[in-house]
Amino acid sequence: MPTTQTLRHPLAYLARATKRPESLIVADAVETALAAMDRFEFDLVLFPVNYILYCQANLGPQVVKKAREKGMGCLALKSLALTTSTADSKKQFPKCWYKSISDPAQASLALRLTLSEGVTALLPPGEEQLFRVALDAAEKFTPISRKEREQLRASSEGPESVFRLEG
Repeated sequence: MPTTQTLRHPLAYLARATKRPESLIVADAVETALAAMDRFEFDLVLFPVNYILYCQANLGPQVVKKAREKGMGCLALKSLALTTSTADSKKQFPKCWYKSISDPAQASLALRLTLSEGVTALLPPGEEQLFRVALDAAEKFTPISRKEREQLRASSEGPESVFRLEG
């Protein structure tokens, strides 16, 4: 039975629940995630699955695909990340270190893209408003269409990714 302290740290709980602390990998870089997945047996990967990363640099699909091939779960994070943080975005969503998508329609598209990629689940930001947007999108989930993917691709051209993209 997990303790209250454990429940505050769900990743620690996941590692303990499987009785193998090595069963979870958390990575922000494709190369790191793929190298670890090739070298060790993990049950789960926690990785950013974000439409801007997908569209600007094709970062993320490789990790989701590898997890599926290896029979691993894939938890997505940063699905609502839009760009680097600004003073205004910190006021709007103080718990986020990045600027989040605040438009509900755009947020729904971004979340639907993530869920359409075949991830096991996504972890919404800790901000209550964004959490509710994520729950709403999950409840009303339908796979994203080709036209909607193109909408996201077009809207991804402006913002700078929350992760530094080289090259």
